[in-house]
Amino acid sequence: MDRRWLLVLPVAALAAGGGWWAGSAQDGGAGTSRAAAPVTASPSYPGASEDVDPATADGLPLTTVFPSLDPAACAERGDILVVGKTEVWECKTPELLVRYTRWEDGFDRFGYYDEANRGFASTEWLVDGVLAGRTWESTDRTVPRQEQWSATYRDWPFSVSVEATGDAVRDAGVAAVEALAPGELATLAP
Repeated sequence: MDRRWLLVLPVAALAAGGGWWAGSAQDGGAGTSRAAAPVTASPSYPGASEDVDPATADGLPLTTVFPSLDPAACAERGDILVVGKTEVWECKTPELLVRYTRWEDGFDRFGYYDEANRGFASTEWLVDGVLAGRTWESTDRTVPRQEQWSATYRDWPFSVSVEATGDAVRDAGVAAVEALAPGELATLAP
């Protein structure tokens, strides 16, 4: 299956109510499921922590982990402002920001996102129907891109965030995110 289906729509489509990103995934949204139940346990899955050494993730490019990351359309951040982040790529328009991140091995990403999204519940993040980690969805009225969604792997030091000016734009951004399932990452790790 060709996973590189990201299309960048003209800004005119935004004015007409369309999204910045469009695409299709067999599971209805770039491998992500936003209708999942709240996380209550850490079930095992192919590639879970007992089978994987996340330290091997250093050799995996973010473009492999997230095939929707297009370096030609995005920019690598040289000024990383959050402790624990080691590589950040941003794809943005005035209405939408998608941020792909590599974290220090062992950094508490769940704790970071719990704190950053205080008062908002997290849910399971499914990639290709497989539990990959957790997601957070929140609203921050103090910033221009108020509607936010973030997801991070349970056993791999990677995350993705979408910030948008409204629900529809955020949902289009989330639908465009393509991520590999944990088992796929385990087979690719050096």
